[in-house]
Amino acid sequence: MPNLAAPAIVIDLIDKMTEFMKTFSKSVIPDEQREEDFKSILAAIIDPILAACKKQAQQHENIAESSIYLTNCLIAFQNALNQY
Repeated sequence: MPNLAAPAIVIDLIDKMTEFMKTFSKSVIPDEQREEDFKSILAAIIDPILAACKKQAQQHENIAESSIYLTNCLIAFQNALNQY
């Protein structure tokens, strides 16, 4: 059975994203501006990683494996984002 966990590179990128979110949340930028900037920056980080996860998921032999792999990647993101 193939490894369907989120790959180490995704976990590493999520860890870096989490560090960024910690730093950004402590910035002195006004709340409204920070929230707006935060959304666009996160989209720039998350969208390419999710696209890569989706592409990699398509490489699995069947829909069940593909779905489990993608779900595991999404859960890794969810766990990081839930902190904020």
